[in-house]
Amino acid sequence: MITLLYGLKIIFIGLLFITPIIAYMIRHKYRLSLLWVYPATSILCYLFIIGGAWATDAHLSAILQSYDLDGNGVLNDDELTPMATQAMQNVANDTGRTIAPMTGLIIAPIGVAVCFVFCGFLMIIKTAKPR
Repeated sequence: MITLLYGLKIIFIGLLFITPIIAYMIRHKYRLSLLWVYPATSILCYLFIIGGAWATDAHLSAILQSYDLDGNGVLNDDELTPMATQAMQNVANDTGRTIAPMTGLIIAPIGVAVCFVFCGFLMIIKTAKPR
């Protein structure tokens, strides 16, 4: 379960970076309007940010629960090893996962815009005729 959640986290983060590039290529190939491609891509990237935060939280919680030997949801004194304490700190001390819904609303559109501008410059360079 822990490996599956870690893989899901990596997939969400990978899709977050790949999606704007693919969306720009599809937009360019089919000559689609930027007025709907940009918001759709921004929303999709926002969902990937939220999904990555959720997968990271679930992954860290699963690691913490692996130290709960009797399965009651509480770490007793004999279950509280230094590694369990570190896992507990990893779950509790990550503000980024908590504020991901708010920061994602800002970061997703900005990241997509930067990617679209960069891809646009690459297309201009690619299609420019040499003198």
